[in-house]
Parts: sequence; C-alpha cells; structure tokens
Amino acid sequence: MSISISEFTIEELWGDQTFRIPIKDNQLVLVGENGTRKSTVANLIYF
Repeated sequence: MSISISEFTIEELWGDQTFRIPIKDNQLVLVGENGTRKSTVANLIYF
C-alpha cells in the first residue's frame, strides 16, 4: 500500500501563521531565508 500526500496545512503556527503547502509528485522543496521556519515545517511533516 502506498501513501501519497497532496497538501499539508499547518494552522496558527506559533499562534500567528497558517501555512498551506502543496506537494506535487510526492516531492517537497522548502526554500527561504534563515528564520523563515523551514526546519519547523519539515519536522512537523516528518513527525
């Protein structure tokens, strides 16, 4: 059985930000400056 995620949503991260992250072809690339919470988003998806 294969699991595929097409979208990941984080509501009120740190109480002030909501992220809606599309995932296409089972791949995700997070790009941004330091301090833009890329690692936090990646950790939430992983766990």
